[in-house]
Formats: sequence, C-alpha cells, structure tokens
Amino acid sequence: MPHIPTPEEIERLIIERATTDPDFRARLLADPRGTLQSDFFSDPIPEQIRITVLEQAPDEAMIVLPSAVGGDVTDSELAGAAFGGWDPGGGTSPGCNVQSCQYSCT
Repeated sequence: MPHIPTPEEIERLIIERATTDPDFRARLLADPRGTLQSDFFSDPIPEQIRITVLEQAPDEAMIVLPSAVGGDVTDSELAGAAFGGWDPGGGTSPGCNVQSCQYSCT
C-alpha cells in the first residue's frame, strides 16, 4: 500500500524547502495557494480552504490551534481540523505531488 503523507509530513517538507530555496519562499509568501498547487499537489486545492503563510519574526512565538472539536476524533478528523476540514493525507484529498518526498505515493 502506498504511503500517503500526513499533514505534518507535508508541512515539514514545505518548511524545509522554504528554508533552503529563497525563490520558493518568496513565491509561497506572495501566493501560497498557487505555489502549493503547482509544487506539491496534482489535484486542485478546494477553494473553501483558506491558506495563510506567515513569516515568523525572530522575536515572536506563534501558536496555531486546530478548530475546536468535541469528543473522540479519528486521525483523519484531526488532520482535517488542522487543514480546515481538508485532509491532504486522506482518501478524498488532492493528490500529493511532492518531488522531494521520501515516500513513494501513487
């Protein structure tokens, strides 16, 4: 069975690339949706998903909280909360097109 990257793995790959590729970083800050779509996903990112990329200043700390959910949640539901209801690693998510990924997704 092919590995489907988790939201955390995708985020790690994006951050790693943004710290080593100044052009990618600039494009990501200027046009997050377009950059992620062209560089990471083969299927369209749903329009209802808002994508925000912030550059953290050296003197600040950022904490991103998932949306409030009650009761027991599945891994897929938790991943969806982190991506605004869209699970990039789930069965209904856009396809992964990560060129530098260590996994063999199909």
